[in-house]
Parts: sequence; C-alpha cells; structure tokens
Amino acid sequence: MSETETTDAPTEQLFEEAELRQFEADDVEAGRAICKMLSLLFIYTVIAMSIVSLWTVCVTSPDHAAEVTTPGD
Repeated sequence: MSETETTDAPTEQLFEEAELRQFEADDVEAGRAICKMLSLLFIYTVIAMSIVSLWTVCVTSPDHAAEVTTPGD
C-alpha cells in the first residue's frame, strides 16, 4: 500500500505584514525586559555576595576569634 501525499505550497500568507511587524516589536520589547531583569539580578547578586563576604571576613578575623575564646570579666 503506497500513498503519496502531495503538499501544495500555501497560496496565501499566514500573517499580514502589520501582524509580523507587531510580532517583531513585541519580541524586541520582551528581549529588552529580559535583559533588564537579568542585569538587575546580576547587580543584586554582586551586592549580596559583597555583603556576605565582608561579614565573613569580620566574623573570622583574629580579633573576633580572640573575643569568642577569651572569657569576659
């Protein structure tokens, strides 16, 4: 049993030119929004990691270790 399917090229366009321009504009807008979101998340991460790094250095400094092991008066 051999069936051959003939596919004719569609004669009419699926989308009009105005719709294609709108799709492209929406795509550009979404790309910009994603870029801004990723930039803000990167800046947040840099700030958060800086704060945690400074806190870690302060907590593990020799002066702090001496304070923790030396009994108070």
